[in-house]
Amino acid sequence: MRKIIGPTTDFVPVYYLEMARASAQAVARVIDGKRRPLGTGVMVSPRLFMTNNHVVANARSAASTSIQFNYQLDIDDVPAAVTEFQLDPATFFWTSDETELDVSLIAVGPRTAGDGKLSDFGWSALSSAQDKHAEGDHVTIIEHPDADYKQIALRENRVIGRGRKGVTLYYAADTLHGSSGSPVFNDQFDLVALHHAGGGHNDTELEDGKPVPEDCNEGIRISTIVDALRACHDQLPFGPRDLLAEALNPPAAATPLPATGTVAGSANGTSVGQLAVLERNDAPNPDYSNRVGYDPDFLSKAVAVPSIPAKLLTNCAVPEGLKRSSANAVLRYHHFSLVIRADRRMPLFTIVNIDGRRLRKINRTTGEVEAVETWFADPRLRPDQQLDQDVFERQKPRLFDRGHMVRRSIRRGAVPSRPSRPPTTPSTSPIAARRSRLSINTCGPRSRTTPSTTPTPRSVGSP
Repeated sequence: MRKIIGPTTDFVPVYYLEMARASAQAVARVIDGKRRPLGTGVMVSPRLFMTNNHVVANARSAASTSIQFNYQLDIDDVPAAVTEFQLDPATFFWTSDETELDVSLIAVGPRTAGDGKLSDFGWSALSSAQDKHAEGDHVTIIEHPDADYKQIALRENRVIGRGRKGVTLYYAADTLHGSSGSPVFNDQFDLVALHHAGGGHNDTELEDGKPVPEDCNEGIRISTIVDALRACHDQLPFGPRDLLAEALNPPAAATPLPATGTVAGSANGTSVGQLAVLERNDAPNPDYSNRVGYDPDFLSKAVAVPSIPAKLLTNCAVPEGLKRSSANAVLRYHHFSLVIRADRRMPLFTIVNIDGRRLRKINRTTGEVEAVETWFADPRLRPDQQLDQDVFERQKPRLFDRGHMVRRSIRRGAVPSRPSRPPTTPSTSPIAARRSRLSINTCGPRSRTTPSTTPTPRSVGSP
C-alpha cells in the first residue's frame, strides 16, 4: 500500500541532510567582550559576517565582539571543539538600523581560540532573487536559541507570507532570545531572510492586506538587504568595496560586481536600491573555425552525429549565411557538438567525447587545473535563439536553474598531459533549464505550474 498524506509530498533527497550540515557550519554564536552571548549570525562571504543591528549596533561595539563556530553538541552529545574569531570593523563595517533593515555586516578578524581556520566553516551566498520562497513553503532556521548550543528549527516551519512593505518575511519556525541574526533558509538552503524579531515588528500587514499574525516570527528578506548593499557599493573606499564585491559576487552569480584593491575602511548605509555591474572578462574568440567538435571516430566503433528529421530541422538554429541542413545546424565546440532548437532556445541534443582517465578542471584564464564559470552568447546564433539569465530570473517561483548540457571537465581532451587553456570560453548555448537542486512537489490547491516564459524539461531531447 502507498499513499500521499495531506496536500504535499514530503520526500526530500538524502543530500538535504548534507546541505543542512554544510550550511550550519557557517553559523556562529555572537558574544561580547565580557563573554556574554548576544545572538547568532552567519558568514556570507569568505570574510564577512552578517547579524542583526540590534546584536552588533556599531563599529565600536563590534571591535569588542567575537563569534564562536561549532558551539554545538557533536554526534556523541558532548560539546564540540569551538573556534573563536574577533570581529574586525576597521576593515569593514556596514549597518542598517533596527527600525529599517536591522542588519550589520562586519569583517572577521584574527582567530582568538580553537584550531579551525575561517575557511573551514564556509559561507552562505547572498542573492537578490525575490522568488526563493512562496507562501506555504518550508523554511529552516539554524540558530542559537536562548544562547544555547546551535539548533536547527525544521518542523512546523512554513512561510506565512511577505510584509506589505516588501522588506519582511513571516514564518512559523520556533525562535528564542539569542536567535536574533539567525539565517533563514529555504529547502534548497538558499538564504532567504535574516531572523530578527517576533511577527509584526517592522510591518503590520501581509501583501494580501491581512494583518500579520501574532503567533509568527519575522525576518528581513535577503533580497532587500542585497539591494541596499548594491546601492552603497560604489560609495565605499577600495578596501571595503573589494570585500563587499566578494559577498555580492558569489560563484556563478548573475550580476557579479568587480573586485578592486584592499585598503582598510568602514561604511554605514541604510538606503535600498539596486546596482547590477556585470563582470568583465576576456571575450571569447569569435573565430569558431578551430572548434573541432565531437569526434565520431573516438571509440573503436564509429558513432555518427544523429541526423535531424526534416520536421525538426525547420525549428533548428543555423548560423547566419549558411543553408539550412543537418550538417550546418551542428555547432562545434571543444570536443563536443550540439544542435539548438531556436523556438525553445535550448539544445535539441548534444554529443560529447569523454575520456574518464583524463578528467580535470581548468581555469580558463590561468590555464591552471581548477574550476571556473563564465558565460557568453554564441555569436554564430541570434540572441533570441539562446537562453539568457533573464529567463531564469523571471521565474516565480523558481523551479529551474541554469545547467550544463556538457560539462567542461568531462570532455575528452579538456586537459592534455600538460594543462593548457582550452581555445574558447563557455558560451550560453550549451545550457538548459534543469530542476533546481531540491523541489518539494505539491498537489491539490498548491500545485505549481511552470510559467509560460520558462522552458520545461521537455525542451531538451533527442530526435
